[in-house]
Amino acid sequence: MSKQPISRRKKSRVGARDLDEIIDDPQASAEEIQRLSHDDPEAAILHPNCPKELWWKLAADDPIAAMEGPAYDLMTLESPERWAQLEQTHVYEWITHFIDHWLDEKTQRLFACDCVAHVLPFYEKFVPTDKRPHQAMVAARAFAKKPTEANKKKMTAAMAALAHKSSVHEIASIQYAAEDAASFKHIFADWAAVDAANGLPPTSRKEERLWQWRRLVEYVRGKAKPLAKNETVGGWTPDWTPIVPCTDAEIMADPLATERYIRILPSSLAVLHPNCPQDLWWKIAEDFPIEAPDSPAGVLFLLEDPERWHQIQRRNARSWIALFGKQLKGFAKRMFAVECAERALPLFEKKLSRDPRPRHALQVARAFAHNQATFAERRAAAAEAEASALAASRSSAVADYAATAAANAAHVSDDSDITFVTHAAASAFGPGSVEESVWMWNRLRAYLRGEVV
Repeated sequence: MSKQPISRRKKSRVGARDLDEIIDDPQASAEEIQRLSHDDPEAAILHPNCPKELWWKLAADDPIAAMEGPAYDLMTLESPERWAQLEQTHVYEWITHFIDHWLDEKTQRLFACDCVAHVLPFYEKFVPTDKRPHQAMVAARAFAKKPTEANKKKMTAAMAALAHKSSVHEIASIQYAAEDAASFKHIFADWAAVDAANGLPPTSRKEERLWQWRRLVEYVRGKAKPLAKNETVGGWTPDWTPIVPCTDAEIMADPLATERYIRILPSSLAVLHPNCPQDLWWKIAEDFPIEAPDSPAGVLFLLEDPERWHQIQRRNARSWIALFGKQLKGFAKRMFAVECAERALPLFEKKLSRDPRPRHALQVARAFAHNQATFAERRAAAAEAEASALAASRSSAVADYAATAAANAAHVSDDSDITFVTHAAASAFGPGSVEESVWMWNRLRAYLRGEVV
């Protein structure tokens, strides 16, 4: 049951005449109707003398009023393609707006059920044994017509049965649409419409949304009749080859899997697939910088455009070190810290060649990693390097950073934050700190991949 429009006439004056006078005068001027549109757009579009361009402008905001008005037949007869374009451009927002503003709870659920029913033939063609969406739609329709406690329980049970979704996008989308229609706490009629259309092939979705819009208009006008059997055809293209339901493992095992299959994989798997589309690989590689460069597709893409990957490393090296450095433990973590600090050591010795404390701290840290130094020796060496950094800070920031890196490397344990070493060591390089961070990242990656013995 639809809500009926309420008259919005106002007793105010526009120019020399009241609104009522302009509305009642079929010969009102274009200027008067233009002014009327500011106070009462619906009255303006329903006026028999509404100017053409104003009518088209108002129709975009209130298409149902436009369709009810006297000018609709003339306007669409004169420019049918313009109305078609208007529908295609605004159909999504129209559906969302009029569901919320003109349909009551019962009618929203019935409309949602119709959206599901219209695409079920497509679903059942490829998943003929899964009747859950059909059962949820039937239960939701029964509850909408007769909201008894028994029908509520049936609908809730049918919705719960849809908890497990397919990994195939098109299939899962129709399952979600049925779930939206059968939701008890809140009816997601607009979501049901979107999910139902998205369950069809991409080439059929626009046409399906137009069908949904016209069906919604029937509900708003109170003229919706039960769907005829020949209407529930799904609107899908018969020659379209759908994704055949399969597991992630099956897709990964097929080196010739098509792009559409690979795009439904989790990103962590898609980036490793030998047939990963180039645009997808570049999009997700930043999230998997350890695996991506050596993946079958990654090796090829980096050969084609090594500079692009280098720029990605420059942007992300420090954050990658902070994130993935936590995975290093024990010997590997201590040795990585020592290596990073050792690269900055010549910068310190160039400034303060007579101070041996940072070098000694790194020698002790390396020995400790090989179980050839004690905790006490390590603590003492680290303290000496800290004192050296403090002394260096009075004369040279570069020397300060390098000595600090050495001291922090000597302090490293399993619980330490490795960035205390890498940040100080990279900062010693000044303008070259970004490139140094890239080196550190690649060295860390080698450790994480077990390539450093």
